[in-house]
Amino acid sequence: MKVLVQGKGQVSLLDSNFVAQGGEGKVYVKGGRAYKIFHDPKTMIPEEKIRELSVLTKNTIIKPENLIYTTKNTLIGFMMQTVPQSIPLPRMFTSAYLNRKTLNNDTVTKLVTNIKDTISHVHDHDIIMVDGNELNYLIETRKHTTAYCIDVNSWQTPNYPATVIMPSIRDWHATEFTEISDWFSFAVIACQLFIGIHPYKGKNSHFKRATLEERMRANVSIFNPETRVPGAVRDFTNIPKSYYDWFKEVFENGYRSTPPDMKGQYIILPITPIITTHTGSKYFTIQQLNDYPGDIIDCTYFGRQYIIYTKKDVVIYNNNSYIKDTTSKVFSHSMSQKTFLVKTKDESLVYRSLEDSQSPYHSTNIKVEKTMIYENRLYGVNKDRFFEIDVLDTGSKPTFYILNTWEIFNNSTEMLDGVLCSSILGKTHLYLPYAPNKCAIVAIPELDKYKIIDAKCRDRVCMIIGQSGSKYDKFIIVFDENFKKYDIRILKDADNMLNFICLPNGLTISIHEDGALEMFRAKASSDVQVYKDSAIKSSMTLAHEGNIVRFYEMNRMYQLKMK
Repeated sequence: MKVLVQGKGQVSLLDSNFVAQGGEGKVYVKGGRAYKIFHDPKTMIPEEKIRELSVLTKNTIIKPENLIYTTKNTLIGFMMQTVPQSIPLPRMFTSAYLNRKTLNNDTVTKLVTNIKDTISHVHDHDIIMVDGNELNYLIETRKHTTAYCIDVNSWQTPNYPATVIMPSIRDWHATEFTEISDWFSFAVIACQLFIGIHPYKGKNSHFKRATLEERMRANVSIFNPETRVPGAVRDFTNIPKSYYDWFKEVFENGYRSTPPDMKGQYIILPITPIITTHTGSKYFTIQQLNDYPGDIIDCTYFGRQYIIYTKKDVVIYNNNSYIKDTTSKVFSHSMSQKTFLVKTKDESLVYRSLEDSQSPYHSTNIKVEKTMIYENRLYGVNKDRFFEIDVLDTGSKPTFYILNTWEIFNNSTEMLDGVLCSSILGKTHLYLPYAPNKCAIVAIPELDKYKIIDAKCRDRVCMIIGQSGSKYDKFIIVFDENFKKYDIRILKDADNMLNFICLPNGLTISIHEDGALEMFRAKASSDVQVYKDSAIKSSMTLAHEGNIVRFYEMNRMYQLKMK
């Protein structure tokens, strides 16, 4: 596509420049700038509105700038600044992501403050965001403390009203959009950032079948004493005291105001600890195994090695190793039987052997932006390439090299847990590295209209959280042995957690909510067995060592057996 950019001349936009597609149009990135092209030129915002938005000077606001025309001089879009490497804000709602990145509550507090400051800047210039939902923010991934506002062209300016808003952040008590209704939307998002749940979710016996809107109109929130929240919800003490008091007034009492100052104070409540002493139940026997100095982030198992990543160290069983470097990933090379610590430094892959863990890291000649270890195989992404990395060990010095490469559209592809998710001109594809030197690329049309929030793949099972409008749906996809066909199951309006394991015996075990554990075989049309049991909590993160099922909560590891 050839376009004319105001003040820049002609620009060619290629398929490889494509980033994302929404209801209004497509976004491309080229040469450090972003280009929004509207599907229908008639829906392009007026030039006068762009001038009214130009008063916003904060660099976290991605506002329209230079106009874009066709070669026949039809106005079809605008240019804007690009956003640094980023993630959608809803990913920060999940404890799994916070743990993987070892992000603490101070980081979340700084992020909430950053969003608040941006909204204040917008209001200072007589502009209303109106639809400040979570998908209209991108979070930079260097420190995770800065939020960039997108879809700014839809904001309400002095001469151009706005009418569209996501229902989940709408103030249903308001009769018009104002600065105060913006702050209500902010409160909804801030609450989810602090503790990982929408303020009007959870279960309340008086609203068994109520919609989110009904709960919001009735002011019955998670702060109501009769509302029960899932076990996976983060502790309410993560909320600063001033914000905790404000949330209760806003969500329970219908009070409306600007947010308070943070002041760095956190609430102190007589709460029940998340970790409790587990006992046997109707179906299961639960046994505590170990506890660790730091909270557990992740567990992996391969060969005879069982690796536990905590916030303070990495524990490798059978090697009796305790590694204090939590920035590294453990890669056990199956051929040489050697174990390496690998990570990215200055956009290059570096390593050191486990046996020589006190030595400095050694450089490789492999340029890499991100790395992933999946089923004890090492993968990397750099620009428009996804590749598998292997090791040649001759006994003197190991040599890391690229075994195979697959082309990707880097702007529109994201590496998640065991899978790459790509939106190629609005069509969703999954990159599934299922064996050494092999990667399946599968189109999943059921995901085309969703924004992928998180994804996890193990063996032939992939679970994905997708957002469409104000709903978060969970997709459970089971592939055949050749990754040519798949069965898909959709859990509507699900919690945004991906808590499952795939055992070597072919059994998949998952927890989607409190009080239920699900089992099925990783094959087409497999029956799903659900065990209803009060001992099962969504806070129990599943893990395994071979066919032995385990789970962890904070710093404790347990074993789970069927009776």
